[in-house]
Amino acid sequence: MISHSDSLAMYSSPSASLATTHPASGRILVVDDDEVLLNVVGRALRAAGFQVLSATSAEEGLERFSALKPDCAVVDVYLPGLDGFAFVERARAIAPDVPMLMLSGLEGGDHERKAQQAGARRFLPKAIDVRDLERHIRDVMSSAQREQRSVETHAPFTLPTLDLNELERAAISQALSVCKGNRTKAARLLGIHVRTLHRKLGQRDAN
Repeated sequence: MISHSDSLAMYSSPSASLATTHPASGRILVVDDDEVLLNVVGRALRAAGFQVLSATSAEEGLERFSALKPDCAVVDVYLPGLDGFAFVERARAIAPDVPMLMLSGLEGGDHERKAQQAGARRFLPKAIDVRDLERHIRDVMSSAQREQRSVETHAPFTLPTLDLNELERAAISQALSVCKGNRTKAARLLGIHVRTLHRKLGQRDAN
């Protein structure tokens, strides 16, 4: 975990201090065991128009996530007890449509891959200007809303009596159609890991 002074320097950039109040933009859950960082980021996001919820552990964050269902979650990788990857996986099991971003003081392909596999939409360095963080939050929220609208505009499944395997294949085909063949987005829509989707598609093709 980076120091408090690093957190303040990182999020208290001159541009961040110029943030102006916007209309309410959604409810954001920020999970980080650095309380100074939580306060700094919370103030900046509130100034940008968001309602901010905070938690200092994955366990506390999951309780708040389950009870309040935020519009987006911003999660540190390193947390006491359960880490950020475990938080994202468990939160997606509760509400797979809520987009999540992960933050880390360490950059590396392995962490980024783990974040994607867990279901996070973005993996960002902690050394990020708060306006850039705000932009990423708005981007993933807009993308999630577009995907939800796309699902709602398609006719519901009209399936005859089928066994479970046929239902699963139909659901996968529909998700791929809605997401225009993008397997990562289809996996998010189905609420499963993309690796699970790849495995199921391989089984389907083998049959």
